[in-house]
Amino acid sequence: MAEYKWSKWVDFMKGQAHNKYATDVTQTNPDNESQWYIMFGKNGAVYAQSEDFPCVFDEPELNKMHSAAGGEETDIWVNPPNGFTMINTVDCDDGIVVLQGRNKEDATNVIFVASGEVSIIAVVYLANNNQGLTSSAIDAFAKAVAKVKENGGF
Repeated sequence: MAEYKWSKWVDFMKGQAHNKYATDVTQTNPDNESQWYIMFGKNGAVYAQSEDFPCVFDEPELNKMHSAAGGEETDIWVNPPNGFTMINTVDCDDGIVVLQGRNKEDATNVIFVASGEVSIIAVVYLANNNQGLTSSAIDAFAKAVAKVKENGGF
């Protein structure tokens, strides 16, 4: 039953983020497509994730991302999750803080993490990644997290 509950939140979060990004970006330029992969978890455990989630994070990496996104001091800047470089945290509306990073080998793949009762991790493929599109994706992620929070899932 718990797996089903979290799977519904993965689908909800993915839909909210993708639709917000599509409305803000893709609708005006279809070349700026995105693909969103979402994971929910806590304490190093994965509660649910998108089918074909493109990464595997170990327990210490999950804990470190949760802590860093929650404002705790970690060594994530010098010892990031495998395959990623962590860039910064972004203060968004509704008190949401997003930890931002990018794939070391493919800058079109970015990672966003928000921390609350659970961690929400998004690995996002941005077809034409640049600073403006990354900002739009962070905004879409934060707005989707806010919707999850409004509906009791964060």
